[in-house]
Amino acid sequence: MAGNARGKLKEELEGILRNYSWVKVHCEKAKGIIGDTHPELHQFFDQINDQTEMMGTLTAGVLETV
Repeated sequence: MAGNARGKLKEELEGILRNYSWVKVHCEKAKGIIGDTHPELHQFFDQINDQTEMMGTLTAGVLETV
């Protein structure tokens, strides 16, 4: 456990990166469950995936500078 502000911030950013990868996993699982029944929902999960990817990229960039 980090004691200073920099270390605590790094821990939080690393937590964001871990959780963002799980969002991607759950989006793919949801698309598999939906199958061909509701193709419009595939686009929804693809958009969530894309936005999550962008958030992960931004977080990784900040983490490099901390």
